[in-house]
Amino acid sequence: MANTLAEDIRKEALINGCANAFFNGLIAWWLLQDSEPLGLLGSGGMLVDLAATGFILVFIVTLIVVAINRRKVASGEVAFCGLEQGNALHGLLARLPAKSWLTGLLFGSFALLVVAPATGLLLWLFGVHSLPGSQYAIFKGVWAGLLAALMVGPMITYARATASRPGVSTA
Repeated sequence: MANTLAEDIRKEALINGCANAFFNGLIAWWLLQDSEPLGLLGSGGMLVDLAATGFILVFIVTLIVVAINRRKVASGEVAFCGLEQGNALHGLLARLPAKSWLTGLLFGSFALLVVAPATGLLLWLFGVHSLPGSQYAIFKGVWAGLLAALMVGPMITYARATASRPGVSTA
């Protein structure tokens, strides 16, 4: 029996979240473990790194997740899911372009312009103005994992709502 959309989202959020936490944390650890503490602001600061990471990570994950889920709908492996009227998230998803690379740019821009600055603001409010490289690597891994896990739901929903349905001509 096929999984429901919610079950698929939970599974993909767990997989994407863990994979991105591990690899982003590992790369940051490798690059920063013996570095000087990173400041929150500035050209080499945490906020710039989080903004760049957020954009690139979300852009790439969007391309992968959308392609896989559209393919699954087209092959009949998973069901097409329409967008619900009155659901605010679905209303936003309905306005996204059909081309997945453009949608990836929009999702990535959300991470760049909303998530990263909000994270910087929270760090600043909690008095975190710098972190040693090793601590930042752990923070970045957790942050990247959470970001990927949270963004995968809208990506899957968008992909399945914009996929070609099996047996239905889109010409």
